[in-house]
Amino acid sequence: MNSRGRNRPEPGAELPGLPARLATAELVAEFAEASGDRNPLHVNPAAARAAGHPDVLVHGMLTLGWLAELVSSWEAVRSIRQLRASFVAPVPAGTRLSVFGTVTELWETDDGTHASLRLTAHRADGTVTARGKAIVTLGEVGSAS
Repeated sequence: MNSRGRNRPEPGAELPGLPARLATAELVAEFAEASGDRNPLHVNPAAARAAGHPDVLVHGMLTLGWLAELVSSWEAVRSIRQLRASFVAPVPAGTRLSVFGTVTELWETDDGTHASLRLTAHRADGTVTARGKAIVTLGEVGSAS
């Protein structure tokens, strides 16, 4: 418990996982249309193959969206103050991605308890495709705050 009497996670605690996501070519095409990002690597299989990839590539922002979902679905989070990621390996369509988060630091301020989270996205073979960080404000677990 912290000084405010709430149960809170400790550094090293892992966020509850989400089911792995299959990044289908159809999903990539829908995201390209919704986002307006029609880079040929995302929408043209021939262009992706010419660049050395087996299929079109998943948008980094789609991966970031899944990382954001991981953070926002954690019951301990009251608000997300910062979210960022670097995309470190390509994700071809047809790839199954899993996202993970770990608490790295906790601190108190006048407006609450905050946590720094280390975030990663992995292909099924274990390759890390994105590394990120989130800063969140924690609420009471199980409360509507």
